[in-house]
Amino acid sequence: MPGTIRYSEAIAPPLISAPAELEHLLFNIYHELKIPLQSIKSLLCMMEIELVEGKNTRARSDALQAIDELGRVERVFDNIFEYVNFNHIPGEKTSFPMIDVINSVIAQCQGAQFATNVPVRVEPEMPLAVADRRRITILWRNLLCSALEIVASMPEPSIEIGWEKKYDADVFWIHHNGEDSDTGFCRYERNFTETHPESGLPESADIVIAIGRKIVEAHQGKIWVSSENPGCTLYFSLPNR
Repeated sequence: MPGTIRYSEAIAPPLISAPAELEHLLFNIYHELKIPLQSIKSLLCMMEIELVEGKNTRARSDALQAIDELGRVERVFDNIFEYVNFNHIPGEKTSFPMIDVINSVIAQCQGAQFATNVPVRVEPEMPLAVADRRRITILWRNLLCSALEIVASMPEPSIEIGWEKKYDADVFWIHHNGEDSDTGFCRYERNFTETHPESGLPESADIVIAIGRKIVEAHQGKIWVSSENPGCTLYFSLPNR
């Protein structure tokens, strides 16, 4: 994909040794959870009224939306668990077709009501990866769900996934054509360029960014972002030998 790329070679400090990191992380987790929980509460209140009034079709639509919001909450808790236990649960590297992981994640993420009409184009010729399949699946799930949430309300949403071989690494990328200023991939870009003066942690750090960096860097890879207007592309590399 075109664009000027920027990347970080600095590994984030461990959670326990950086109180300022914990403070920033907890603050962002609070907001990551509060928004969908407030939405679920509102949807349940509307469903109660709609069921009393016999508006069953509208109530079903709200129920499906509430399920989507619960999925967001579940992803946050999954990422918290993965982050806290990252150094306690050893990864297991195996060889697997990357396309299988991507297709599985697409099927999972597109099951959400807001994402059913968003096309995702994937380059068919994906390489074999030698990595921790479970953690790479978590990485792709976070990236794709973020992209889907950004473009879902657009009249012509577009998401593309591809890769290219670079020397001794395979570089994978995911591109979307949405506006991405304060959410989604651009948070990664600030993560690589702005740090808190006390902790060295990026000002905009959140759990998705933190676990994404840990997964890639645990595989001796790099993760970076290229911003376009409109749209954004996130890249990550994995050694291929």
